[in-house]
Amino acid sequence: SSLRTRIVGVAVAVVVVVGGTFVLVLDALVRNELEAALRAECSVAAESLAGALDPAAQPDGGETLRRVALDLVGRGRIVAVVVLDPDHRAVAAEPPSAGAHPKLGAWGQDGEFVPVLAVRSARACAAFHTAGRAGEASLGVWVALDRRPLDQRVNRYRLFTLLLSLALLGTTMVVATLAAEGLVRPLEAISEAAASVGRGETEVRHLLTGPEEVQRLGRRVNRLADQLDATRTSLTHLAADLDRQVRERTREMETANRRLSELASTDPLTGLSTPRFFLLQLQE
Repeated sequence: SSLRTRIVGVAVAVVVVVGGTFVLVLDALVRNELEAALRAECSVAAESLAGALDPAAQPDGGETLRRVALDLVGRGRIVAVVVLDPDHRAVAAEPPSAGAHPKLGAWGQDGEFVPVLAVRSARACAAFHTAGRAGEASLGVWVALDRRPLDQRVNRYRLFTLLLSLALLGTTMVVATLAAEGLVRPLEAISEAAASVGRGETEVRHLLTGPEEVQRLGRRVNRLADQLDATRTSLTHLAADLDRQVRERTREMETANRRLSELASTDPLTGLSTPRFFLLQLQE
C-alpha cells in the first residue's frame, strides 16, 4: 500500500541523508589524518637528509651527493631525491630525470610540501628542506615519497564504507518493511472491522494488535460496535414490545366489539334475542 511505501521511503531517505553525511565527514577526517601523517613522514625524511648532508661535499662535483641520493632511493617509500646547490641547480638527482622535473628541479620554500605530483608515472608527494650553517642555506633537498600506499588505503577504506553503507541500507529497508507491516496490518484490520460495522455486522470485533496507539483506535471501534449492538438490541426489544402491545389492544378491541354485538342482539332483562338480532340474521 502507499502507507507502506511511504514508511519505507522515509526510513531509507533518513538513512541515506544521515548516513551519507556521516560517511562524508568520516571520509574527510580519515583522509586528513592520513594526509597529515604522510606530510609529516615526507617532511621528516627531507629534514633528516638535509641534516645529514655536508655542504662541503660539493667540490667533488656532487659525486658524493649523487651516491647519497642513489643510496636513499628505494629505501622505504622514497622514489626520488634531488639536491640543489645555492645557485638553484640540481647537482644530484635520483632518478636522473627527477632533476628536470618542473617542481623537483626548482628551489622551494624551506619546509614546503607538495601533496601530489608525478614521478616516473607514479603518484608521489614531496617535501623541501634546506641544509646549511648559521642560517645560510647552501643546499636544498627535495625528497619524494610514493603516495600510492596511502591512496590504496583510502580506496580500501572507501570500498569498506560503501559495502557497509549498502548493508546498512538493505538492513534499513528490511527493518522498515517489517515495521510498516506491523503498523499497516492492524490498521487494515481496523478498517475492515469498521466497514463491517457500517454494513450492520455489529457482532464483528477487532482483535487488538500492533502498537499501543493502534490498539486504542481498535478499542474505540469495538466500543462503537458494542454501542451499535446495544442500540440494535434495544430497538429489537422495543419493536417486540410494541408488537405485543398492538396485539393486546387488538384482542381487547375484538372482545369489546363482540360484547357490544351481544348487548345489541340480546335483551339484558329477558335474555331473549332482540328484533335487531333477527334483522342481522336475515341480512346474513
